[in-house]
Amino acid sequence: MAWIVLDRTGQEVRCDGYIKGKDAMTGPILPVVSAATCVIPKDDDPFIMIVNQACYNSDEEQNESLCLPFQAEQHGVTFDLTPRHRLNASGENGKQMMRIEDREIPLEFDGLKMYLNIRCPTNDEMDELPILELTSDRPFIPDSNEDHDNVVTHRRKEIKEKKAEYPGGISMLEWRKRMAFAPNDILEKTFMATTQLAMNVEAENRLCGRRHYKSRFNFLKEKRINDIFHSDTFFPTVKSNSGDTCSQIFIGKKTDFMKVYPMKKESHSFRALQDFSRNVGLPVGIKTDNATTETGQKWTNFCRDYKVDTTYTEPRSPWQNYAKHGIGDLGRMVKRCMEAFNVPLDRHHWCQRWCCDVRNHLASRKLDWRTPQEKISGETPDISVFRFHFWQKVEYYEPMIKQPQSGWLPARFLGIAWDSGDHMTYYIESRSATNRPIVIVRSTIRAESPLLRLEADPSGETIHGTTLQENNEPVTRNSNDGEAQHYERAGPEVEQAPTTINNHDDEDIIGPNRWVTEEEPTVYDPNDPHTNQMNDMGRNDDIELTSDDAYVQDGPINDHDDACLNEEITNDLEDTNEDFEFHHIQSHKWSDGILVFNVVLQSGQNFDIPFNIIKKDRPLETAKYIRSNVVEKKRNGKYNNWAMGIIKQSIRTVRRLSRLYNVDRIMRLRKNADVVMKIRRLSKNTRDKNIKNKEKFGVKVPNNVRDALILDRINKNTLWADAMAKEMSALNSAKCFLYYPPDYKFGSEFQYAPLRMIFDVKKEDLRRKARLVAGGHVINSTMFESYSSVVQTKSLRLLLTIAINQNLGIITADIGNAFIQAETKEKIWTRCGPEFGERSGCVAMIKKALYGLSTSARQWSLELGDTLKSFGFEPTRADPDLWFKRAQNGKYYEYIASHVDDIIIVSKDPMKYVKMLEKIYPLRNVERDPDFYLGNNIKRETAGRMKISLEKYVNEIVRKFELKHGTLRKENVPYHPNDHPELDDTPLLNSEGITDYQSIIGVCQWISISSRMDITFAVSSLSRFAAKPQEGHLRRALKIIGYLKKYPKRGYVIDPRPPIENIKFSKVIADFGNQYDAKEELDSQLPEPLMDELVTTIFVDSNHGHDLLTGKSITGVIVFVGRTPIKYFSKRQSTVQTSTFGAEFISLKRAVEEAITIRYYLRSMGVKISKPTIVYGDNMSSIKNTIDPGSPLKKKYLALAYHFCREHFSAGIVDIRKIDTKHNISDPFTKGLATNDFHTHFNSFMSN
Repeated sequence: MAWIVLDRTGQEVRCDGYIKGKDAMTGPILPVVSAATCVIPKDDDPFIMIVNQACYNSDEEQNESLCLPFQAEQHGVTFDLTPRHRLNASGENGKQMMRIEDREIPLEFDGLKMYLNIRCPTNDEMDELPILELTSDRPFIPDSNEDHDNVVTHRRKEIKEKKAEYPGGISMLEWRKRMAFAPNDILEKTFMATTQLAMNVEAENRLCGRRHYKSRFNFLKEKRINDIFHSDTFFPTVKSNSGDTCSQIFIGKKTDFMKVYPMKKESHSFRALQDFSRNVGLPVGIKTDNATTETGQKWTNFCRDYKVDTTYTEPRSPWQNYAKHGIGDLGRMVKRCMEAFNVPLDRHHWCQRWCCDVRNHLASRKLDWRTPQEKISGETPDISVFRFHFWQKVEYYEPMIKQPQSGWLPARFLGIAWDSGDHMTYYIESRSATNRPIVIVRSTIRAESPLLRLEADPSGETIHGTTLQENNEPVTRNSNDGEAQHYERAGPEVEQAPTTINNHDDEDIIGPNRWVTEEEPTVYDPNDPHTNQMNDMGRNDDIELTSDDAYVQDGPINDHDDACLNEEITNDLEDTNEDFEFHHIQSHKWSDGILVFNVVLQSGQNFDIPFNIIKKDRPLETAKYIRSNVVEKKRNGKYNNWAMGIIKQSIRTVRRLSRLYNVDRIMRLRKNADVVMKIRRLSKNTRDKNIKNKEKFGVKVPNNVRDALILDRINKNTLWADAMAKEMSALNSAKCFLYYPPDYKFGSEFQYAPLRMIFDVKKEDLRRKARLVAGGHVINSTMFESYSSVVQTKSLRLLLTIAINQNLGIITADIGNAFIQAETKEKIWTRCGPEFGERSGCVAMIKKALYGLSTSARQWSLELGDTLKSFGFEPTRADPDLWFKRAQNGKYYEYIASHVDDIIIVSKDPMKYVKMLEKIYPLRNVERDPDFYLGNNIKRETAGRMKISLEKYVNEIVRKFELKHGTLRKENVPYHPNDHPELDDTPLLNSEGITDYQSIIGVCQWISISSRMDITFAVSSLSRFAAKPQEGHLRRALKIIGYLKKYPKRGYVIDPRPPIENIKFSKVIADFGNQYDAKEELDSQLPEPLMDELVTTIFVDSNHGHDLLTGKSITGVIVFVGRTPIKYFSKRQSTVQTSTFGAEFISLKRAVEEAITIRYYLRSMGVKISKPTIVYGDNMSSIKNTIDPGSPLKKKYLALAYHFCREHFSAGIVDIRKIDTKHNISDPFTKGLATNDFHTHFNSFMSN
């Protein structure tokens, strides 16, 4: 034996075929081992070779050992098994060797096999000779395509050395078409990030096709791993030919891997989730918006059963869903490919899948030039499977066709069939015997030959290649000499694909065939009587006028109407007496931005005719073709706009003449009579009355520019028109746009974003407001930082407290069109709509940070920050949106806080900074001692106090919900004592009820955070049921509205005076000695304290086991600075506590954390803090365990909280005191109280 067994795996396998067993039918069962041998190369030094995962036969008669090369290849070993005296595939002599790591080992050849000379190694040789591993110690799976890192490295190095060659010897142009027109630099990075191991496919090189019965390309199979995915549903504007109306997209947040599933309706999104989980794998988590299909029972049960975390975006915050960015990227790829390859619009669902596959195999900058496929699978992907571009003319082999007829039939390429056949299997579209398009799966396909092959049979007859048109008629090809050659269908009626034969091939998409003309498509003008285009058919209008649903205004008949009617009637009657040369438009392409049509004549000939010529000869056919097949960057671009006007004019002409002449009989002869029957005529008055607009504060808000003008006409005013004019004037004054002619082309680095006018009503004075926003959801801005913060609520309360305490002046102002004061980072262009007036139809580059772009808020924040820095201000350490500056006399600080474009200035002379800002920005609504700020009503009271309430907003909310639910009963308390909504057993709400409940809870949450802390506990208790509320929960939510109805004026008071100390408490003087050698750590960057100290007080309480369903407790905390409530909350504890002591101690720890926070905020604003923060609680056990130096740790699981509280008490940061429950103001934040107790607590610091 030449082998030494090093290790036995414990596994056994049966070896059939090579070694015969006892019965001569089956092989013996052999153990799987790791063994070593000494290799003696012919012209090299010996070495020790280890083989892992090998079958060991101890029979002494065995004198040979067999090795599978592909088992070694999975471990990174490479072979050149071509003998030295023969030529390999590249025309060079074979090397007859194998490479392990960096060592080349020559092989022996006896004419039949390659082999190595081996012998059993000695102990000294095992210790001294170099050791090389031939196979991996991991279990051997023959079908696995597991690659070692050095294989990938070797492949990348090989590609890098061939800079002038592209994989497979294919040109960069062809690779670009295969990879959806990706830029050259991206493709070169992709070549480095991928392998191309199967560039030579046997089926493409065979003259006679044949089917494959064995699996091919096993090494291309890929594994799937888990990732956190975002998902959403999007709706293309065209229904696919298979009935798909929408698609579900899944995209990984970290890996950027994308998967899309077209669906017939939105309710099928759960099926898409199931398919995704089977095809890709179960994600760790999935994030969606709040669509009912993605929050329904099936979806949630599936995620729960398979342990998939589900998270949701904030309502009306689509930008939080990363899938929105994926939809934009995919849409741009699909539109670009469909336009370049002349794809029918109803094939968009296949184009989505193909573009998704391409995107997953493209290297990305955000992934460090790796591919999403590699990120999710962990293996280098192979792109040799991308052999065709989408909708490419191909030929597939049909074995049912007998010789000598050709077995290659035409088809159109649709995509890669990952789940069928081997890894070179594709979806193609062919034609059935009845000329219907069908999708089939084939692996033996190739690109269509430039010329049809003519093969001669033994009888001398010519067998023509099989080509079909979509109308299943014989196809005519124009030969070079002008004579028509006819090719008839041959062979049996099998599933065949449509192939359009033109006098140009697919390369003409970007080839030299260009039309030079100065005439452009007619763009409809509202003042043009021949086009009579409505000014509301622009970008802001979602209504698309077609022959199915059109509203037109009758008017006089002109010459163009007669021409259109004559063309309609002539086509309908199919008058054969006249010789019409035109037959149909077959396809189109773009040449230097000009639309060129391929027209088929009655004779069968076809020609390329530019748009400006064919629109004069056949306007209606051209218009219908454009509306069905031409994709432009803008939904209603200039070609589609022209086509829509022609169709509209034709419909109007037919209807006018039908009232004068008996045209009904003629119309019945129309092939598309069903379209005419659907034409509905809507009167102008009816349309004006049926506009569905939302209301805000009793005012109808328009959806677009057209609705705004109609509402002005109905209301007999110009409020909305004035608002639009004001907005456009401000944008032009700020030089927001750089205008170019309509045919101007921007560079590839620019992205297109649509514009839309948004309308609103201001709550203060019902002033109409219009805002032009950009569609930032279609812009890829992932390379830019977009985060932007606003001033925190507690910072504003502290600022007002300091202002009253220091007798500082207060001024609020609004910066008009704030975002456009800053420059934008992205390179974006757009097309001007009707709101641009004379510039309508032009293209423009967006220069400023327009509303709607993802980086606009951050750009404005940086712009305002630079301005305030120039004034001498700097941000506080605690809140970056609260700026402070030392006054000139050095005795106090001045402040400016910003909440996007709303600013508040606190200073002895705040008007000084108003004047400085007015020189830079347009300021509006400048008010000294304001009555209203950030939605809150502000009222000055006696003794310098200030009341903050939401009276106006609360009354509006009550009115809104009473319109839907009827008159609500006035409630004394928002939450009744001993009520437990978690035990509610009423039926679940329907989808409308869920939306209503979520709306109430969302509104109440904002009211609670703003000023109404008296509903905090009630809102907190009901918020947890927002996903699946029940009828009882809705009734409880309406009780909160009923309580607000009874007490709309209640609010808190800004009062910096020290609290009235009439509370009886127990105070203990403790000395911890050296047990806690701690002191309060101060930030060295904090400003010098110039203001007198403000007393800080915290009340804390807990309700042990309040949640009867989970057993969790409730923590309630309220923080005071002077007599002003700064922060308050009511929250469930994250863990279950087995005792009241544990629940109280967790709450006490949270109160100490809030004390540290409030002290830091005050110090960062220049307020002196030297005294400890007083913390009041009503549980003596937890307080004594904290402040008594000799009190031991009672619960070990509370050790960290125990030491945390004791350390801060010993350091003098907090002073923990015991009070009676009836004096604990935080008690109503933990439970529902009776009416008297509830109002007693809140009346102590709130004003009615």
